[in-house]
Amino acid sequence: MDDYKLELFGNDDHITDFCKSHNHQQNYILYGKRYNDGIIPYYFEAVVAYSIGTTCYLSCYSIGSIGEKKNVNQIRYKSDELDCILKNQYNYLDFARNDVNLSKEQKEVYHFTFALKNHDYEAVYRIGRDSNLGLLSSSRDSGELVITPCPDDLIGCLELSKLIQRMMIFIAGTSKVFFSSIEAYDSVVPAFAFYYEAVSDRGCYDSAVRYYQFDVDKFLPPILQNLALDPGETITKSIPLGHIFGEMIPCTPHRFIEQVFSFEYLFEKLEPSIAKKQELHLKGELEMMFERFPSILANGTMSNDTVSERIKNLRRELTHGKKYHYDFGMNRDIQLLTIYLDKLILKMSLLLIGFSDDEIVDYCIGTRHY
Repeated sequence: MDDYKLELFGNDDHITDFCKSHNHQQNYILYGKRYNDGIIPYYFEAVVAYSIGTTCYLSCYSIGSIGEKKNVNQIRYKSDELDCILKNQYNYLDFARNDVNLSKEQKEVYHFTFALKNHDYEAVYRIGRDSNLGLLSSSRDSGELVITPCPDDLIGCLELSKLIQRMMIFIAGTSKVFFSSIEAYDSVVPAFAFYYEAVSDRGCYDSAVRYYQFDVDKFLPPILQNLALDPGETITKSIPLGHIFGEMIPCTPHRFIEQVFSFEYLFEKLEPSIAKKQELHLKGELEMMFERFPSILANGTMSNDTVSERIKNLRRELTHGKKYHYDFGMNRDIQLLTIYLDKLILKMSLLLIGFSDDEIVDYCIGTRHY
């Protein structure tokens, strides 16, 4: 198995029969055992997104503890991005100043609830080390987000993990977010480690200072609950995230079109009666929303009319083949347009979630989204 691609091999008829019966099948569960050093068996379970012959492409998989599959009641997430957003370092210092020994016991920092697919979940973010585990406790001063109960299948774990990932993407403003580990527990005993594409040893830049003023209790639960409205790939109720790319490609034609799609989706949700009449085209919709949030263009050199007209023209040129920009990201005017769209989409998303104008301002300051 390498990079979520599982190659099956063997000299008996079982492999041949399996490959024949599952060839080109999608989204099925594969069970088995994985042997470390060919001796110790670990329970293995995977969701096969697609299989061709002897090759299975995996959506996710879990590696259990020694023996058979165990019952679990909680799932724990560790991530550098989560630690930054949930202000692990600042909270660690606050506890230390109050003479709390975090090398001896863990402390709960945040607690909130949310619902996903009609299931209620309880989330707790805690920092410190569990002295009862001794050397088994992580030596890193990282926090962990503990969610109870743990979904009872891998599909549920994948949906829950993607929800937490989407929350990090929205708050961090970049799609390059990762989990250092995802583990399911039977009370205090590890039951299995869960893996999908967002689980990686790649960390984030030390961006904790970005969230110094971020009010976690006020903003995080509503954002998470909004994203939980649409746990699948099709978004019909919650805020869109498709326009958020990694920091290394901040300005591309594809991302610009995604921004326009996201804007039109949000406009339809915020102004359904106007959108239904179809009296305003893209330029008129942009002007209306820039007027709703005048601070976006307040310090710029371009007027509302100019920005809206240029966005409309650029969208038409790209979608109708009028132009093809090889140096799209090097054009300063285009960069400004994408920055304005980013700010507008963020504020419209927060408005859709239900935040007031003052809360939107506080959010942008608290997460350094200016």
